[in-house]
Amino acid sequence: MDVELVCNDEIRVFGPLTAEQAGYMVAETSSSVQTINLPAGSMIIDMGVTPQTEENGLKPYGLLYSLLENHTPVVWAIDQTKVKDGIDFSVDGRDFRGGPFIISQIYLTSDVLNEISDWEALGVVTYQALTNFDVPQYKILDAAPRWTINDVNENIIIQYLDIAEIPEFDSNGDPNYVVKLASQLNGCDDLFVMPHDDSQNWTDEGEPLFEWNKSFANGGSGLWFWAGCKAVSQVEALVDPNDPLRRTNFLAEDPNPYPDPGFNGNGYGLVDSDDHDDASGNLPYLASFHENPFMQFMGQTDEAHDGGAEQIYLPYPTGAWRSTTKIAAWDPNQSDLGSISPGEAALIAYGHAFGDASRGMVMYEAGHKFDNDNGTEQENVAAIRAFFNFSFEAAQEKKPLIVDNASLPNPIILAEGDSVQFDITATTAPGAEPITYEWTTDCLFGSFDDDSIPNPVFTAVGIQVAQSCLITVTVTDACGRTSFKTFPVELVPFDSWSFECGDDKIVDEIGYNANCNETTVATIPNSSNVFQYVVEIVYKGSNPGQTIQFTDAGGTSHTLIRSVPVGGSSNVWVYRGLIPGSTSSITYVDTIRECKLQSIVLYAFRNVPNASSSSGVFTSRSGFNDIQIITINVPSFSQPRDLIIEAPISELTEDGRYLLFRAEAGGVTEEVFIFGPDPGLPGGTCCLAIPALTLSAVPGAATQVTITVDTRNNQNGQSVNGQSWVIASAVNVDGDCPLNTTDAVNDINNTFVDLPVAGNVLTNDEDAQGDAQTVTTVGAIATTAGGVAVMMANGDYIYTPPAGYSGA
Repeated sequence: MDVELVCNDEIRVFGPLTAEQAGYMVAETSSSVQTINLPAGSMIIDMGVTPQTEENGLKPYGLLYSLLENHTPVVWAIDQTKVKDGIDFSVDGRDFRGGPFIISQIYLTSDVLNEISDWEALGVVTYQALTNFDVPQYKILDAAPRWTINDVNENIIIQYLDIAEIPEFDSNGDPNYVVKLASQLNGCDDLFVMPHDDSQNWTDEGEPLFEWNKSFANGGSGLWFWAGCKAVSQVEALVDPNDPLRRTNFLAEDPNPYPDPGFNGNGYGLVDSDDHDDASGNLPYLASFHENPFMQFMGQTDEAHDGGAEQIYLPYPTGAWRSTTKIAAWDPNQSDLGSISPGEAALIAYGHAFGDASRGMVMYEAGHKFDNDNGTEQENVAAIRAFFNFSFEAAQEKKPLIVDNASLPNPIILAEGDSVQFDITATTAPGAEPITYEWTTDCLFGSFDDDSIPNPVFTAVGIQVAQSCLITVTVTDACGRTSFKTFPVELVPFDSWSFECGDDKIVDEIGYNANCNETTVATIPNSSNVFQYVVEIVYKGSNPGQTIQFTDAGGTSHTLIRSVPVGGSSNVWVYRGLIPGSTSSITYVDTIRECKLQSIVLYAFRNVPNASSSSGVFTSRSGFNDIQIITINVPSFSQPRDLIIEAPISELTEDGRYLLFRAEAGGVTEEVFIFGPDPGLPGGTCCLAIPALTLSAVPGAATQVTITVDTRNNQNGQSVNGQSWVIASAVNVDGDCPLNTTDAVNDINNTFVDLPVAGNVLTNDEDAQGDAQTVTTVGAIATTAGGVAVMMANGDYIYTPPAGYSGA
């Protein structure tokens, strides 16, 4: 079935928003989830396996990273109405939870399937759907994250990446993460991660975070910021000593009044880590926002937060969490609630900095390091999954945006010689221009006119076999951010032709018995009028592999791809390919399996003036002790004509078995018995014959030729068994063309001078092809006696006698 994945509308904000505008944006984002239908065969990465382990819960993010790095779009499915650990969707009687990732069947190339198989061996759990199914598409992921890690306790985050097996460098050798101080941030840093830092100040940490978190329009880069442990209350406390309005209490309100006489470094937005108790330990803690992408994990994080200097976050007594801050996990029984803090006692909190939707997103997770020193494996996996969810979402926010201006069909279907022009527009963050384009494809047959522009033309050339393939554009900005768009393509091989009278084209078959020949040189005579040719090579019993090569007369090598014909004969393989242009010969060499080689047939497509009509079908049929039927369409004619049917038949043996080849069209039938290969063909004595049948005076209304190949044992008056055979080449039907002339009969009409006469010169004339006849008018001609004869354009003529004529 045809499937189109529709990406969510994305909103990029380059300036401050009013509260009303911010609310509108949140509403738009929350409604972006849409139900889509995915085809059978799509691959689901099961994120809801329980119990959660590093293998089934964290390594899927390594697979996800690898898929995105290799330009495979991934659907993130999240049901917006589910409860905690609720069902996102179901298929084939199986329920999927935890925010599964899905690769549509149309993107499952052999490379992608092999990659998924490698990750399955590492413990990732997948399921390939047997039927079509609906999913709530939250987003299509098409960009991999890049992490900037604070140069303090950076190994905490690197350990998470190592567990997921996300490599240090991408496939281009560029780092997937860099380690630097906040003071070294720049506009190309998208996600800054601070797992623990308890020695912060305004100049080194506060001001860089405050400035880079701003919108692009206000001089920042919309920096996303994740922090853990004591770094959180430290960041929330930082204030510009020269301007108290510049501070980094991103998720907490300003205390009012502030409990201390002035800034003294002892906290501002949140209670300092040394001034509050840890979580209560009264499990389970509470969680919410189960539909949010950050909260896609199974079970609770609970005791994963127990380690380190700060295991929970509390706003000041006269403060509060911002109304736009989401407290996603909290302890309702924390001992300081109601005394030094109004709550909530947050374990996980997130939101846009200062509640300003134009600024970057901020997320806090309490605790020092999520490992088995604190909490269960499942709890730690859940906490790390929240970090990864935040990371992959950050990449989608900062990626270059791609718009398809051409609105191309899905899939794009291309036959031999067809072209398609792409037209995309890519934009990126201010200051990250220019953008570069790279077009790639795994389509085996075709090429781009230019693979580095936004609007290249791809032309399908030399299609040998049908192929489902992909064309991908990758855009990269000056910061190294990339995103991609992938176009599914269906290549349709050249499998038939139909040249009518007047097309001036014919097709010649040139057959070679090639059995046991190490080298076969097949010649195309008079090749100057050849505009394309097909090479077909047949093997029986064994074959050289997926592809073979031959060389043309100019020494250029061409590749043919293996296929298996349909029918009753076994262990038969066919290699076929169409080559544009001309050659006087081809050379094929096989020094290993030469005695499995059966035949070589060339089809020369020629430009020939006044050529007969020619129709044909490239088949891939075989038979043994059965009947096979092939039909070929032919053009109609205005009168009866002769049809000549030729069919290269390979895999024939010299053991006396028979093959009946019959052709029928318009009630006219001819047949011939074949008892082996034709030794008169060049190359040797085995294993090809090209029988030819002439169907005489076939009615012009007949538009189909039916070919029957009958090899049933001891049938058709034969006392021997039938041959095994392959018609893996084309069946060619040539039809006579009537001469393109008009049979114009002279018209004579006698009259007396004084008697008028009229008629039409076309009445007794005929055009051989039924075309309209024309008359060249000569106007009025006066006779010597004064009469007038007039010829008109429709063929009418009239003679008018002279007025008052008197005479003999």
